[in-house]
This record gives sequence, structure tokens and C-alpha cells, in this order.
Amino acid sequence: MMDVLNSAINKGLKLGASQIEAYATNYLLREVCAEKGELKISSSYMFRGIGVRAIYNGGLGFAYTTDISEEAIERAVKQAISVAKARGKDPYFKTFPSANRLPSVKGIFFKETVETPLEEMVKRVKDLIEVAKDYDKRITSVSAEFSINFGERFVVNSLGVEFAEKYSSSTIYVFAVAEENEFMTSGYEFQSERNVRKLDFGKVSLTAAKMAIDLLRPKRIETGVMNILLRPIAVAELFGPTLIRSLQADNVQERRSFLVGKLGEEVATESLTVIDNALLEEGLRTRAFDAEGTPSRKIVVLDSGVLKTFLHNSYTSQREGVENTAHAARSPLSEPGIAPSNLIFEYRDSKELDRIIEETDRGVIANSVIGAHTANPVTGEFSVALSEAFYIEEGEIKYPIKQVMTGGNILDLLKKITNIGKDRRQIGSVVTGTIAFESVSVSG
Repeated sequence: MMDVLNSAINKGLKLGASQIEAYATNYLLREVCAEKGELKISSSYMFRGIGVRAIYNGGLGFAYTTDISEEAIERAVKQAISVAKARGKDPYFKTFPSANRLPSVKGIFFKETVETPLEEMVKRVKDLIEVAKDYDKRITSVSAEFSINFGERFVVNSLGVEFAEKYSSSTIYVFAVAEENEFMTSGYEFQSERNVRKLDFGKVSLTAAKMAIDLLRPKRIETGVMNILLRPIAVAELFGPTLIRSLQADNVQERRSFLVGKLGEEVATESLTVIDNALLEEGLRTRAFDAEGTPSRKIVVLDSGVLKTFLHNSYTSQREGVENTAHAARSPLSEPGIAPSNLIFEYRDSKELDRIIEETDRGVIANSVIGAHTANPVTGEFSVALSEAFYIEEGEIKYPIKQVMTGGNILDLLKKITNIGKDRRQIGSVVTGTIAFESVSVSG
């Protein structure tokens, strides 16, 4: 692939581009699925693509191809230059990244993950289903999935960047349905790991089945102000479309962020620190370089509640005149955007989840939230349903509750954090334990 990309670079320079870049990925996804207890899908999907960016007379152009023949790549190069000419000079963008030494990263590619036999995947899916079904006779239906993803990404530009990186990941997912009289509930669980040997198949199945059973016979609770505890999945679902989106510099520069003008200000409780660590060993978003070839590093985003930086790629950093934080993200089919790597939420004097529950006089603990995508990105206002939730009273989980609503402002919510549990796990780019918030309005 490097020869192909270098050929694209040479073609672009010969055609008059002052700078040119090629980004490529190729990967294979294998998955085995079972729906309602029956094996339905056993499939493989392969993708290969190349994205080309060119600078011509100050203009920045982009094109892509999924055909890696010499003719197709030449067409993509010509198209990128043509787009650059049509767009004209960009006042903000000056240059692609230059070559720099890459950091060492550990645990992003595992041979055993790649070499997992299809027969083993099928057996594992059957086991996921059986374990969940055997948990309780009220479990009436189980669906499961086991997927393996591995590949390589490449970035080359005319300034000397020439990087490649292999990666692998594995994911299991279980969805269980429970029925009792007129009640029907469901529970789910999943786990993603770079190393397939770290997947805990039994735990994932049992967690999904237990959740489905525990949610039977839900009750309503009275509307009021109380504590809410969001489990890691719920935290990622809430903060993904809100806080993380507002940390992306392109949204800040276009004033689509509730963090506009707040750099250097205290935006969360002083006990909260948020670190983006692209070098985290075996992190699901760990990488040695971002999608433009900028070397990855560990950065502090919030330090004791104070906003220290936004997440930048080369375009936004040049536009603002600040250091590039190496957060360019993309597929070969699109121009670079911005995304976090492993965004770690840390709390001073973190406690075990059981202790946090024991110290909760009245509250709700939720495994999931629904509707965070409707939040207002400019103001931070949000309204979500708390799903897979339970009522807590006098330090004990009492019973499951029917879906309740909560809302408010993300900035206010960040200042109401009272602890983060030690039950840390990674959900997408978010690495966190259960987060406890105080004095939150809940509508029953």
C-alpha cells in the first residue's frame, strides 16, 4: 500500500500541487450473529479506500477512491487538485503536518484476535445464548453477536510523513428478553477488547440476563430533586453528543459549542480531571498518530475542573494559531474531522460503586439514557430518558422504575458531580466509572 500512496504523492506534485497527502485504510470485519436463539448471520466484510488531499495555489481539495488501480488513483489526484482550484485560497489552512518521531504504543494489535477461527466464533455465540437462557426460566429470547475487526491504516504526504499502523479489536454483545405475566423487559451488555482473550463471555451473558430479570415489575417514582448515578454506558451516551461534541475545536470555531469563550475557566467541579490519552495501553482508540500523521500524545483537557484545551486537527489549530493536539479523525471517504481518543474521566478520592450507592439517600441509578442527541449544542440544554434504571433509597437499590426523564444544562451538571466509581470501563472513546450527580430534577 505504501508504494501505491507514494505513487499518488508523486502524481500530485507533477500535476502542480504544492503539497499532497494520501490516507488509506484496509480492514476486514468478521461477525457471527444469532437472533432469538437461532444462528442467522455469519459474514465477512472487507473495505479498502484511499483519500487524497491536495493544496493548489492555497486552495485545499479532496477526493477519494475505493479502487486502488493506478488509473483510479490518478483520477482521484486530479479531482482533488480540481476541487482545490475551484475552492480557491483558504485563509486558514497553510500546510499539512511535517514528519515527526512517533511515540511507542502498546496493545493495539493482537495476532490471536486476528486468527480467531470462525468455528470458535460460532461456538462462542451459541454459548452466549445458552448461558443467558439458563440464568432464569423467565428469559424467553436471547440474541448475541461476536465480531472481529482488524486492519491497517496509512498516511503519506509530500512533507515526509510516511506512517502505517496495524490494529485489531473484538466485540461481543448480548440482548436478553424476560417475560413474567403482563411484564416484558430487556437487558443488554457488551464488551470490546483489543485482545480477544480478554473477553469475558460468561459475564457479558449473565449481566444481560440479570438486567432483563431485575427490570421486571417496574414501579413509578415521584417527581423530585435527587441524586442520579449514571453507569459508564449512560455516561458515554450523554456526554458523546454534548460535552465531547463541544470540546471539538471545529464546533467551537463555528460557535456550535456551549464551551465557546470558556477556555481557562472552571466549567466543572474542581475534583474532576479529564485526560485524553491516545497512548493508553490496549485502549480502544489508542494510536501512534492521528489521521493526518501528527504524533499522538497525552493531553489534559480539564484540570481540576478548569478547561485547558479543545481538541484540534491541523486545520483548526492553524485557524486559531495554537498547537495541534493530534485529534484528526476520518475514513478515507471523508476529509478530516475531530474526535477524541481515550477520554478518561478521573475524580479525586474516587470510591467503589457500592460505597457510592450506600451514601445515596434518595436517587436513581441508570444503565442507559435515551435522547441525548436532541441536546442544544450551543446552550448545553438537554432532556433525556433514564433507561434500565432503579430507585435508590437509604443506601439500597429498592426496585426497577418505569422510564423517567431528567434534564437541565450540561455545564450545571458537570458542577454537580460528587464522585466517579472505580467500576471503570471503556465505552467507545469514553473511559469512566459510574458518575454520581447531586440535586438533579427527575420527572416520574
